[in-house]
Amino acid sequence: MDVKESSPAGSGNASPFVHPDRQMSIVSTSADAPGSSAAGRTGTSETLGNPRGEGPSGGEPVTKRQRTLGNEEKKRGQRLFGNLLGTLNRFTKEEKSQAASDRAKARQEVAARVANKLQGESKRVHEINEHEKEVKSARLEYERVQNALKEAEMEARVKAQHLPYVSGFLLTGSSWVDKANGSGALIMALGPPRDATMAGKPKPLYYRPRKLLPEQEDVLDDQEAKAREIITEDEVALDKLRAETKEKLAALSEKRTTAQEKLDGFRQQDEDKKIENLAKSMDIDQGSAPSIAIKGEAGEVPVGEKPKEDVDESKIVKDDVDVEMDVDDAGRGGREGDEVEY
Repeated sequence: MDVKESSPAGSGNASPFVHPDRQMSIVSTSADAPGSSAAGRTGTSETLGNPRGEGPSGGEPVTKRQRTLGNEEKKRGQRLFGNLLGTLNRFTKEEKSQAASDRAKARQEVAARVANKLQGESKRVHEINEHEKEVKSARLEYERVQNALKEAEMEARVKAQHLPYVSGFLLTGSSWVDKANGSGALIMALGPPRDATMAGKPKPLYYRPRKLLPEQEDVLDDQEAKAREIITEDEVALDKLRAETKEKLAALSEKRTTAQEKLDGFRQQDEDKKIENLAKSMDIDQGSAPSIAIKGEAGEVPVGEKPKEDVDESKIVKDDVDVEMDVDDAGRGGREGDEVEY
């Protein structure tokens, strides 16, 4: 085999040494065919080196042939790409669903806490309203019982003043007066009759003859006795009513006091809770003043206090101990390091 350099101009000169950037050809010749031409002598040609991608002429680049893919390879690539996109989309959806579920769970927890808080507050408000109603109803009932006792006492007092006076007079129409009052021939009220059947009838007139007949004297005696009996019965009934009223007022007062104490307790708890929330928001403990400290070389020192200085105990001097001091008394002829005794 002979190694020849192909000349770019097609010259016949051959050289055993070739440049690495030039195209090298390996030419195989046969010794048995001496008359063969140059074209016939050339068997196979192999490019040994062309790092710049230049063509045989040295100036034009060599174009690479594109690889052609078959249908199966294309489909396989599409399937792989689709699987990759599907996996990414699935991960994205799972992440979003997980985040959404976490947010939904957080929202549910917040909503549950708010609902519990509102339920507790509504229950507390309902209890406070119930205690307020108890206090109000007990107060109104107490006033009603007191007013009933006052009315009974006033009525008994009016009867005690009025009956002895009118019992010494006769009156007209005693029959229907007895029916209306039910307490003998006496008018129990000075106003109009309360019975509807008595409306429109003439009112009775009180009179006392100058000279009484025996029958009239008997009537007046009966009226006076009846008046005294009515007054006595009213006094007994009034005493009984006073005792009952006293018991009712005591029970109502106790009920009112209990409800008021519960109401005050709820209100005090609300006030304490407000103060506690305010203290938490201000980062201050309830019942303690804010503590502010300044950090320095001496450590944390509260505001308003002077930092304590480190004192060297070796420098503490007592009165009864002689002290030796180094005095620079150069102005007086002394020397540095002289010992002076005080």
